[in-house]
Amino acid sequence: MRTKRTLTYDSESSGVAFKAATFKELEAKAFERKGETVRVDLNLAKSLGLVDLDGKLTNCGLLFSDQCGLDNSNIHMRKWPGLDSGGSTILDDKEFKGSLLYLYDRMMAFARANTSVGYIKKYGGHDPLESYPDRALHEAFVNALAHRDYLIDGCQIDIDIYSDRMEIGVPGSFLVSGEASSGLLRKMHSERRNKSVCDVFTYLKMMEKSGQGFNNIVDSYKEFDPKLSPTYKALPGYFTLTLFDTMFKQYFEPKSDVGELAFKHLIAGNRDYDEAILELCFDEPKRLQELMALTKYKSHSTFMSSVINPLLDAGLLISTSAKRSPTTKYATNTDLVKKK
Repeated sequence: MRTKRTLTYDSESSGVAFKAATFKELEAKAFERKGETVRVDLNLAKSLGLVDLDGKLTNCGLLFSDQCGLDNSNIHMRKWPGLDSGGSTILDDKEFKGSLLYLYDRMMAFARANTSVGYIKKYGGHDPLESYPDRALHEAFVNALAHRDYLIDGCQIDIDIYSDRMEIGVPGSFLVSGEASSGLLRKMHSERRNKSVCDVFTYLKMMEKSGQGFNNIVDSYKEFDPKLSPTYKALPGYFTLTLFDTMFKQYFEPKSDVGELAFKHLIAGNRDYDEAILELCFDEPKRLQELMALTKYKSHSTFMSSVINPLLDAGLLISTSAKRSPTTKYATNTDLVKKK
């Protein structure tokens, strides 16, 4: 049974000697974010709350050390092929354990590898297109690492990427009133759980002192449809932040009223558009140009090899002619694709 705590978890001593740890990742991140070459000696470690008065690493120090091996310093990330986690198919599945800065880098890399990024050509340059604003991802991931309750055993930060959204689940209560709540993120009150961890992120210019993380996430979505505004769900022991894919509505908007389809999902190639294409071709065959309009592709050959050919090979899509031509149309094979 735990006794009443006089210190927050991150400021308590880990019992590990400072000399047993290194902080190469922290030093590298300081150079990356601040343009400063720093060495984490005992004095800097004390000022950052990495070391206690007895020269032992605090739990915060352990979380930022290269040797971090805490069981609760872990994340699980998954990329799903559709709008939910039903079924056994997962496009990408990774688990990471280590220092908070190592985890942050892995989170950003996984998200970028499993979401869409492109651009719109304009006179004199181009405007970037991305599924999720980079600022929103940064703030959401730092927030998850900084505010996780590290005393809750047997769970991890869970990040699930679906076709239309990303859900970031964080162990720990964010309840101000003590009751479960949900709604738009802009109405969510922010409260720091691990002050020392937040101080280190602030030192690295990865977090603002004013605790504006949630507001920054909301602000990064201002240029998009209000329907895409981030949401949250706060439960007694868990908090879930939902970010919406800004490219989903543009490229995945249903073109028929068929609704959800049941079919064997594929893995090879780009599978983000399968359901939308099969829905569009369910009632009436469509030309290649019409199918490309659902996607971000500009090259017919790339679109064919990555998206259409795997559907044809699997028999989910049927060509109306033996030879490909501008007039060739494609129909959904209703023997293998069913309405739910």
